[in-house]
Amino acid sequence: VFTDVASAVATECTAPALLALGVPTRFVQGFDDLDTPVPLLEVVARFGTPPVRQPESGDVLLIAGPPDQALAVATQVAAWLGVPARSVMLAGQIEAVRGHGRRIRTEDQARVVRRRAEEAAQFGDPTIVAMGVGPGRRAAAAAAALFAAIEADTTWAVVDATKRAARYSGELALLGEYRKVDALAAVGIADAQAPAALLDAPVPVAWMDGLPATGLVWAALLGERIAAQG
Repeated sequence: VFTDVASAVATECTAPALLALGVPTRFVQGFDDLDTPVPLLEVVARFGTPPVRQPESGDVLLIAGPPDQALAVATQVAAWLGVPARSVMLAGQIEAVRGHGRRIRTEDQARVVRRRAEEAAQFGDPTIVAMGVGPGRRAAAAAAALFAAIEADTTWAVVDATKRAARYSGELALLGEYRKVDALAAVGIADAQAPAALLDAPVPVAWMDGLPATGLVWAALLGERIAAQG
């Protein structure tokens, strides 16, 4: 995603430049002279480490959101964890996809996935479920039974970072009515006008455009954007 991580991370920036990229005000407090450059890494260090539980052997990670995006993120996470794509289970509004795992259609099938995930713990792999959920309350309610039956240890909600918070916060709230959301998986964040605005979301960001949301990734993203603005 980022072309020159080293130079991006070494970037110096100003508070106004960071605010323009959506960095919440609390992270730039204390910079009395708004025009004085400060090291980007110093600012990003204030973001802290997201309190997101990394999937462990025997865990079930549920990634829920628009079908195409949920499947894309689940496949990326599987690659990151070294789990083959054929192990990614499919549920909700995602139809069977060649090269991926079985499709979960019923609550009974979801319970079987939960049991098999626990049995698979001896092999050291987590189970990843991509769940396609359409927009609106009716779609979220329709997915509620599968949410409950899967009994995921961790749930990520996929959000489109190019949209304003008001556009995805409603869907996030709806999903949260039926399943506790532990973190966000952001897509399109490299194209977002204010990518760091996601840091003000009610749950932490765990994943961004195919990479874990570490401080280094944030620094590379913001540094590249600041450098491009010249």
